[in-house]
Amino acid sequence: MILLSSEIVLFVVSFVLVSASFASASKLVPLSDTRPTRLDLSSSPEVSGNCRSVPAFDATMAFRCAGFYSSGGYVEWKVMSEKGGSFDLHLSYASLIQGDKQDLKVEVGIVGGKQAIADIKDKTKGNFLPGFDFKDVKDEYLWNYDRIPLDGKLIIEAGQEVHLRLSTDGMKKKQVIEMRNLELIPSDAVDALLNEASLAKSNRSDASWMHENGMYGLMVHFTMETMNDPASSTVSYWDAINSFDVEKFADMCAKYKFGYVIFTTNHQYPHMPAPIAEWEVLHPGWTTE
Repeated sequence: MILLSSEIVLFVVSFVLVSASFASASKLVPLSDTRPTRLDLSSSPEVSGNCRSVPAFDATMAFRCAGFYSSGGYVEWKVMSEKGGSFDLHLSYASLIQGDKQDLKVEVGIVGGKQAIADIKDKTKGNFLPGFDFKDVKDEYLWNYDRIPLDGKLIIEAGQEVHLRLSTDGMKKKQVIEMRNLELIPSDAVDALLNEASLAKSNRSDASWMHENGMYGLMVHFTMETMNDPASSTVSYWDAINSFDVEKFADMCAKYKFGYVIFTTNHQYPHMPAPIAEWEVLHPGWTTE
């Protein structure tokens, strides 16, 4: 939601489970009973009304719900849980406002009864400063995202195929919100996942050597956005990787005595400059040969 005055605007986003007879989304998404399931545009939802996909280069990164499209709309996924049970929910969203406060309520529920609600009063914050006016949001995607938990849980019966709907009816013209995904986490798996994250954090490498003894290094931000000279013709990421002269690059690093090199595998887009099969499974079409 974008707020362009000091007035507090209420924008309600609701997630509602409707019966499987309401056919819409084209792809059935199985919900994991041990890991998070992220519902996003790759899950082939139906996107309608004031909710639209937001393209960025050759990828579609998010969906935007905005009052300047229309007053009502929705995003809907088709999901199924073999085991069934309770799910915790998290929402990844971005909101840019030009005011002091906002009141954004997110509801999640099965038809006939509310299951969860989150009341968001702060805009999303991050490293990127807003560099455009409201009119530009129609052609740009927002930068600063936040991942927020929703209070309450979603209950799905075992083997039940349901349609999970994000509804944005009644939006005012100057209200905008972008979302990357809705995350469903099996409630029974939360403790194990938290322990796993804690273990990973405790095993992080000690990088203090990188700034000892006056050492300096090189970081190369080799991505779809940074590898091309704007004045020259555009080369695809895949062609640029295949023509990359690794030995010449290594000789240059040795010549200038870099103590280390950081070479980005991806940023913002899930490309991978190597034929890694496991990555291709998670991000089809984004690896190189």
